[in-house]
Amino acid sequence: MVSSLPQLPMILTELPYDIILLICINLEPKGFLAFIQTCRVLHAFASSDYVWHHISHNLPLDIRSGELAHIPGPVIKQSVIRALQLSRNWERKVSTIRRITRIHSRNTVIHMQPLDNRWLVTLSRSPASSIHLSVWRLEEAAGASVTPTCIALFEPLHAFKFAASLQDDGDSVLISVLGASPTHKGRLLTVYHLNLKGRIESGSQNGTPYLMNNWVVENPGVFYYSEIAGPIVAAAVVHVSQAAHSHQIVVLNTRTNVTVLIDSPSLSKFDCGRLQFRIYSEFIALVGVYNEQLKVQVRELPMNILSGEPISHLSPTDLIPVEDWKSSVVDYDTPRDRNLEIYTTAEPLYQTSLESISVMVAHSPFSTMQRGKVNVFHFPVDTSKRDQRFSNWEPDYTFTTPPNVTLEPTCLGKTGRRAVWLEHQWNTDDFRLMKGSFIPTGDAPPHAVLLRPAEMALPFEPHTCRSLAFEESSGRVWIGVHTGDIYILEF
Repeated sequence: MVSSLPQLPMILTELPYDIILLICINLEPKGFLAFIQTCRVLHAFASSDYVWHHISHNLPLDIRSGELAHIPGPVIKQSVIRALQLSRNWERKVSTIRRITRIHSRNTVIHMQPLDNRWLVTLSRSPASSIHLSVWRLEEAAGASVTPTCIALFEPLHAFKFAASLQDDGDSVLISVLGASPTHKGRLLTVYHLNLKGRIESGSQNGTPYLMNNWVVENPGVFYYSEIAGPIVAAAVVHVSQAAHSHQIVVLNTRTNVTVLIDSPSLSKFDCGRLQFRIYSEFIALVGVYNEQLKVQVRELPMNILSGEPISHLSPTDLIPVEDWKSSVVDYDTPRDRNLEIYTTAEPLYQTSLESISVMVAHSPFSTMQRGKVNVFHFPVDTSKRDQRFSNWEPDYTFTTPPNVTLEPTCLGKTGRRAVWLEHQWNTDDFRLMKGSFIPTGDAPPHAVLLRPAEMALPFEPHTCRSLAFEESSGRVWIGVHTGDIYILEF
């Protein structure tokens, strides 16, 4: 007697649950949304939080990556839909600007950092050349728009750059400011911890913010770059002598007051003042230029900065312990090229695992008649491995720029899929605001086009731009002009 073969399911919805789940989590978001519209059974299946917590995507979402596992599926679904709508709009040659908002800060903003939708931190210079660090409230906690209001104002000494990051689920903010030291020939690192929720007063819907703590670190060298991730504040310092230079990194844990000074031979692999970095939990990604090559290093931070016992106050500058990295994860370098300008994302990273590093590199030829070149690199990182090395790493995308053009300022999105910049054509002294779209390989070629076509007027002229900021996931572009106005363009 011949046994009959088991009857296979004839329709998709009769497949086992785990097989349907496997299909769903391997679809791209656009395909997944189309897939679940094919029948009511699949639509109901996709309402599960578990499905949305495991869906694969490479879209910049307006939800912090570390929070996805705690957010209901329908909320993630709406975020994915918004991300797809933004992608379609951004990737058009002529994108639609949905709204333009104006903030008047009175002083020229030289550096700014938006924090989610609710806050904006600015560094501005007054006509009398005094420097002001301001924190602005843009929205209520419930998301309702309000008239932008300056809620905190500091006057750090000769400040020129800062970094900011939300803490405590958005109830407070850490701000690290680089400025001049009144006692050293070098620079000063000042860190403010500001409570944004504030103290609720009678007759006020919003609390009055207050300063929770502040830290001051002096160094005889020159601070020139700063970064914040969680409670960790790090700042690069360079010491310059007639014969050579050396880099160090000051790392402060604001929860424990533990401070270390990283002095590693690997830091000598970067040109003077050309080092940038991002912190991802216990890892740091270093990006810079050395001998006409882009260099990327990933290192593990010293254990005592992450797990050291709390101390009552900061160590004096001359007593800060000197450390090396705990371990080396990976080193990359690229083919040699001249006149490199590097750009990494300035967007805050919240509980983000380190899987890749995106860097945008502009190459300016010496001849004013030759076209320039921009490369976009994505460097994959596997933090479970150690001591990896890769040489002559090639860019993922390349596009050209007109002759004798510089890109400054430039903002690269946190995933490296989008960028905005001010293009200055020196031959004609012409300025153009540009946007770039760098879609993962196979989806679409990279393109760089005008942020807004010339025939479509904006309420300011591009040549008046003094500062630029970009939120990749929301499609907001922040433009500070010389009059003190800040314009928020929402795509």
